[in-house]
Amino acid sequence: MNIGIHAVHKILSSAKKDDEFNTSYNKISEYLSYDEKRLVIIKSDFNEASSRSRFDILSVLEKFIQNGLLKKEDEDKKTITYKVKSPIVSLCLKKSGNVLEYYTAVAASSLNFLSDIKVGVHIEWDISSKYYETQNEIDVMAVSNSLPVFISCKNGEVRKEALYELDSVARALGGSYSKKVLVCTFLARSKMAKEKLLERASDMGIKVVFNTHSITFEKFLT
Repeated sequence: MNIGIHAVHKILSSAKKDDEFNTSYNKISEYLSYDEKRLVIIKSDFNEASSRSRFDILSVLEKFIQNGLLKKEDEDKKTITYKVKSPIVSLCLKKSGNVLEYYTAVAASSLNFLSDIKVGVHIEWDISSKYYETQNEIDVMAVSNSLPVFISCKNGEVRKEALYELDSVARALGGSYSKKVLVCTFLARSKMAKEKLLERASDMGIKVVFNTHSITFEKFLT
């Protein structure tokens, strides 16, 4: 799971805006090979997309290269080929939210009171039904003192609905004693909105960790 925690943190902090994260990752992921072991950049297409975008897609790509997550293998007039360091890097490229989820999972694995850490856990609420009526994906799950820990990871501004969703899923699947954590980058745009969200989260028994893109790994662990 560990692909270099400092490298992942640098990638997490590379975009100043949430839209930049999503737009850049969506474009870069288009060049993943079928087996997802290589990134084959078509120069003309990538340069055109970069020039049209209001975000600096190239700088996000360079973060992966500078931190050794992509290694240049070959280049000709039309393409540049990079070798992808691991399957986790491919997952991070395919979806910007995966970066925060794996960063959280790596952090959780370094805490001795958490065990059985899983990323992207799919849960079916009604297993007796012939049809999949209600499904949920838990971003990160763990166990602490025999109690389930539900961790929701959010890139971008958090709305109160995210708290209710986490609370309802944790209560339905883990019971009233389950632990709930919300990990996010930007919590809210205004000071008042942030204070209200934190107060609401506290009332619901949800621990909130925010500004994960700017705080150190050591601070994140606390």
